[in-house]
Amino acid sequence: MRRKHISLFELALLEAQGYITIYCMLDPSTVPNVPGKIPEYYTNFQNLLLKYPRIPCDRILDFIGCEYASDIEVRSRDDSGAITWILLYAKDKLKLQDRERAELSGRYVYVLPMKHILTYARSVRR
Repeated sequence: MRRKHISLFELALLEAQGYITIYCMLDPSTVPNVPGKIPEYYTNFQNLLLKYPRIPCDRILDFIGCEYASDIEVRSRDDSGAITWILLYAKDKLKLQDRERAELSGRYVYVLPMKHILTYARSVRR
């Protein structure tokens, strides 16, 4: 799925205005010097996994259709010079709510075509 890559500032601005929900797949306890609200974004991701338990964790962000992506570079404070990239994904809150409403109301119709049933239906009509 294609996502619009935006700056961290734009992502934070949209979140502050209440337009998007941000998700982070990286457990913040595994990275030292985690900036700001990353634990909250990880909690959002964990809640998403609980809401859709049958969707694999590596595909869940594609499943809900995240529209935005951003990244954060985190450098270690020791002399090793290690760099960790934290990827953030975001979804429009209104679109996510519309999707949830559609799932609950049963708007999605699954059609399972079975050739023998269609053949039988045609033969009965004649």
